[in-house]
Amino acid sequence: MDHPELEKLLSCLMKYVKQMLRQYGEVQPLSVVTTPNDDIEFVGISDEDQPTFETESLIELLIGEFQERARGGGIVAAGICADVLFVPPEEDEPMDAVRFHLEHLFGETYTVYLPYFWGMHDYLDFGDLYIFDGEPTIFDVKEVS
Repeated sequence: MDHPELEKLLSCLMKYVKQMLRQYGEVQPLSVVTTPNDDIEFVGISDEDQPTFETESLIELLIGEFQERARGGGIVAAGICADVLFVPPEEDEPMDAVRFHLEHLFGETYTVYLPYFWGMHDYLDFGDLYIFDGEPTIFDVKEVS
């Protein structure tokens, strides 16, 4: 990753993902941003009328929030993660994984998968990261080019 902000966001998200998996056995969508001051902020959505959200609906709301903040210059990078089923390129069967969408103001975007496995006695193990180029959804790359 060319921009260190993305490495920081991935590291921050992975720390919490591992804690959530060990404690709850699943991962609710998490999101973080890097501000122009290089601060990392966790971002959540709350709606008193709808206390729970489907994962994809929550991700769409977070992306909308990030787009608004990006247009105002309030963020330089963003990351969102969620529990998914993932089929690695060399496999045929889906496996549990956490998907991370990482995006930088200057267009660098990645989709990263962290497979995880439950063993005997609820032992949690992690596979290797799979890193793919992603599609920008938060920052309008045309505006900053």
